[in-house]
Amino acid sequence: AAKPKKAAPPKKAAAADFADYGDEVDTAASRLALVVGKIVDVWPHPDSEKLYCEKIDCGEAFGGIREVASGLQKHYTVEQMTDRPVLVIANLKAKKLGGFPSHGMVLCATAADGSLSFVTPPPASKPGDRVELGLPNPPASEAQVDKKKLFVKAQP
Repeated sequence: AAKPKKAAPPKKAAAADFADYGDEVDTAASRLALVVGKIVDVWPHPDSEKLYCEKIDCGEAFGGIREVASGLQKHYTVEQMTDRPVLVIANLKAKKLGGFPSHGMVLCATAADGSLSFVTPPPASKPGDRVELGLPNPPASEAQVDKKKLFVKAQP
């Protein structure tokens, strides 16, 4: 007797439409999910003199506590980072930094003299609040950020 054929698995839903305006209107930065977070735990990476490993509360809408690696050991002490409010780019694909899976990036700025500072969220903000850049674009998915190189395009 012939075996019955298995039903084909359901097709995955298509990714949300992505409007890429190219060079006419730079929308890359507006497609990044900039989220207020709070560093709740931080420790030096065991195998790196540059990296910290952090647990950052990004609010329930953005996965709650996420682990992020940052190359900030030369700029901040553990005490200066603990309980600090920060901005996190929350829709980057996870990448291993020194073997530590990092699920986002803490946003910092470099001054003309080379000093580095956190980009600090407004005082009344709380973990999970989203920072928008004035364009009506929804955040891109992690795959879209990676494929379209949105983080690279958003940098000066």
